[in-house]
Amino acid sequence: MAGETYSKAAPECPYCGYVHKHDGGYFYDEDLTEFACESCDRTFDVSVYTSTSWTCTPREEPTP
Repeated sequence: MAGETYSKAAPECPYCGYVHKHDGGYFYDEDLTEFACESCDRTFDVSVYTSTSWTCTPREEPTP
């Protein structure tokens, strides 16, 4: 396999395709992290990208 992978779910090993478990919490301390695959034991780099969005709703106006 050995190619760049991309996932919104969790880190995916670029060597064997194994998708690592991720609980949705804070996963990495830095932008680029060395990571050892739980399946094939090979090491690869993980770059973490984050996204923020906002939902805005109108407030009810007070009745005079």
